[in-house]
Amino acid sequence: GTLMNENIHKTLSRCGCLWLIAALVIVTGCTYEYFNVVLPEMMGKSLLTSALTAVGLYFLINTYVYILLASKTDPGYIKPKAAVDDEEMALNASHMRGQGNTECVQCKVSRPARAHHCSTCGKCVARMDHHCPWIDNCVGEGNQLFFYKFLFHTVIALMYFILSIVGSVYFAPGNAERDFSGFFSIGSIFGYLFYVASGVLILVGYLLGAQTYSILTAQTTIEQKSNETIQKISLNRGELWRNPYDHGRKKNWELVFGPGSYPFRWLLPSDIFRHFTSKHLQNKQH
Repeated sequence: GTLMNENIHKTLSRCGCLWLIAALVIVTGCTYEYFNVVLPEMMGKSLLTSALTAVGLYFLINTYVYILLASKTDPGYIKPKAAVDDEEMALNASHMRGQGNTECVQCKVSRPARAHHCSTCGKCVARMDHHCPWIDNCVGEGNQLFFYKFLFHTVIALMYFILSIVGSVYFAPGNAERDFSGFFSIGSIFGYLFYVASGVLILVGYLLGAQTYSILTAQTTIEQKSNETIQKISLNRGELWRNPYDHGRKKNWELVFGPGSYPFRWLLPSDIFRHFTSKHLQNKQH
């Protein structure tokens, strides 16, 4: 069972950018259907429709931006010492200080604690969470905040889309009796959109919940299983085990999103500008 699951995961991961394209197609398809099918049904209330559409577009644009940032940002690849510049050496030193460095058997680099080797990328990743086929990239120290924001904005955009469908059906001119049965039948375009969007919402919502738990408890997806095993062994011995990286929800959150980001400041899109500004400065220096 476990070996079979690993083989399936590796096969899916190796499809590479096809999954990223599929994710963008789903988002684009929902957008097209919103403007082509849902919005015309809501046009009776023009001012409200404009306001709601502007809000929806904000979350939609953020979904596109963050999926691309999560996909194209270095997740935290550990470079061989010869290829590391002074700035990165200082950064790596801060991660490695007080931590037991290990040498990767596969790529032969010295890596800090919590770094893992990704068999799909063929590189070690700092604080690696998992390899995500949907973004064709690892999720690690360098891009986890972008991946989380992609999931968050996708959930909000899907909820908005579903509520828009329900609202357009409810306020449809030909639906004076507010009857939903015909609109949400399997053969109806509204029914099709509703069920597809709801299915994707459940999937992405689960991923968002799992990432939230991981960040707040200072555990990567990889570490969760090993931590559970260690905790069970400790309990059997009558010992109390505590995650050494867990410094409380606020500090755990700020480790990923930056100082002052807890609890709501992380919602601001300032990290987008910070990301491109730092890239621009690096390019000018080189």
